[in-house]
Amino acid sequence: MLRVATTLALATAAAAALDWATVTSQSSMQTGEATFYGHQEGQDAAGACSYSENFANTNSLPWSTGISTTIALNDAQFEAGLACGMCIMYQGTGEGIGTTPLAGDRWYRGFVNNRCPECAKGDIDMNIAGDGRWKARWYAVPCNVGTSKLNYKIVTSSPYWFSMVVSNHAVPITGVQVKLGGAWRALKHTTNNQWAYYSEAGPWQSSFPLPVRVTSVTGETIEEAITSAAGGDGTKQFKETGGGAPGAGYPGKGVPPENLPNKGSVGAGAAGAAPKAAAPAGASSAAAKPVQVQSAAAGNRRLLLA
Repeated sequence: MLRVATTLALATAAAAALDWATVTSQSSMQTGEATFYGHQEGQDAAGACSYSENFANTNSLPWSTGISTTIALNDAQFEAGLACGMCIMYQGTGEGIGTTPLAGDRWYRGFVNNRCPECAKGDIDMNIAGDGRWKARWYAVPCNVGTSKLNYKIVTSSPYWFSMVVSNHAVPITGVQVKLGGAWRALKHTTNNQWAYYSEAGPWQSSFPLPVRVTSVTGETIEEAITSAAGGDGTKQFKETGGGAPGAGYPGKGVPPENLPNKGSVGAGAAGAAPKAAAPAGASSAAAKPVQVQSAAAGNRRLLLA
């Protein structure tokens, strides 16, 4: 069963392609509904991108600097995990229903670390407490990585296979290769945003330092080496980011907006939310069956686990 599930996940991931030019456009922004799923019993606050403490534990690296909340992105634009680690600027339009409107007089920065299976294209689900369904617009921007470098973490492994998470990239990534047995081998991308090697060249543990190539959504490729099986920070960062600067009214790097209701903490749900129990090794937090629950007042969206 595990093999079948993995094969289906890889097939879905292989068909995905993130259109960076479209999502970074400030002249033709993405539009949809903004909803809330933070501070609710049973919430999946760990996300679906393997950045949580259960896996790579990289939510709090420099790339999340200045964000207001983490974001669960609609499945159509989540692109089977290729949108993981994408930063967006978003704001309300003044339209909607509920008790905690999303302001439209300034921009907020969000960080994609989860998927929203029941969201329509253009929708974002915010990992903060709130009520309502609010019209919003958004566009993607480079994350605030500063001078920091890529981060590599092998999260599960055996003598003949491993699964790796690449984090802290300025823009989303589309491909990872490692050099084993004298040849470059493309790792398979899974829907929980891990890059997997399956014994194509035999055992891998004695291959460190392990040469690695990482390709971004802009087509830029970084080549460096992972020094040990423990992973850690690399020595390079993407320079070609494509996306423009944040929109007018953004309060500035490292200064989360104060008028967003109940700002959530990165990777931990909204303030005061109980932590979710650790997921089993190799499991995606989004792999559990999602159940849509609506409030009687305004129909705010929740992601619960059945």
